[in-house]
Amino acid sequence: LDIKGTHVLFRVPGFRTFPQQFSCVSTDGQRFFFYFERNLISLNADGTYKAVLLPAIINCIEIHNNNLWVGLTKSGIALMDMNLNMVYGKPILADKTVTSVRKDYEGGLWFSTLEKGVYYLKNSYLKHLTGDTALTRNTFCIFNENDSSLLFGNKDGVFRLSDKQVEPVYRRSHIRIQEIYTDKQRNIFIAGSRENARCFLGEYTSISDRKYKRAFLFHANSEGVNIGY
Repeated sequence: LDIKGTHVLFRVPGFRTFPQQFSCVSTDGQRFFFYFERNLISLNADGTYKAVLLPAIINCIEIHNNNLWVGLTKSGIALMDMNLNMVYGKPILADKTVTSVRKDYEGGLWFSTLEKGVYYLKNSYLKHLTGDTALTRNTFCIFNENDSSLLFGNKDGVFRLSDKQVEPVYRRSHIRIQEIYTDKQRNIFIAGSRENARCFLGEYTSISDRKYKRAFLFHANSEGVNIGY
């Protein structure tokens, strides 16, 4: 719809049921990639679109080197071109649930998984990060903090990985952390779900971290909360 909600701009296939996973990414504001459940839709500014059905529920998408890196449930990562054609027939991390994909300044890709924690891919070499128990637990999401460190969330809270060192940023138990975001005012935003949150709950607290002063928490029940930024 247009901004007033009075004129239909595009129509794409959809479902009336509430999807388990859904989101949208864009390269330049002219081309959008929507996903919900197993459905992936490419929508162009001229109204043309293409829809495909993937073999598993889609958890995340990252655009890198004119390809789509699509994280799937129990089916690893599907690598697709911008026209939604498969680049490789065999998925990466084929039996894993990939919850987020993030690129770094060196051209590498970080993957978080529910089964084995964090992986790093660069120049066709895939490395499983170990050495700290926080890295090998179920990892819900990753956020690039800067050129030398990243944040990742698991059931115990948010942690920082830098120079192969892991340190806690904010410890608090979660069912799931959907997203992490930071700003220049030394705030960290954490969205997800906790057992005691029967409805939407927003709160903030002071934290003792070397970079952040306050944590803003957005929690709901098992469905979770997403941050738009």
